[in-house]
Amino acid sequence: MMDTCKFCYRPMTEEILKEKQKRKIDNARASVAKAKANGNRLGRRKIRDDNQIRALRREGLSIRDIAAKIGLSTAAVQNGLKGAK
Repeated sequence: MMDTCKFCYRPMTEEILKEKQKRKIDNARASVAKAKANGNRLGRRKIRDDNQIRALRREGLSIRDIAAKIGLSTAAVQNGLKGAK
């Protein structure tokens, strides 16, 4: 059975499907290269430093401010504070 295009309902040949797949891969590679060029870290988890979170909290920063400063989510900051007790 031959696939059809979801926009124009024309039959899609094997060559067209291969070209679409190649374009997808090329776009993904271009996106990764662009992100790396901008200095973004890809696929790495950030390590939560509970001592740093506690120190910033003692300085009077809010959970949102700490999260923005460290680059973590507010949930991660809350978990870091819970682990401190």
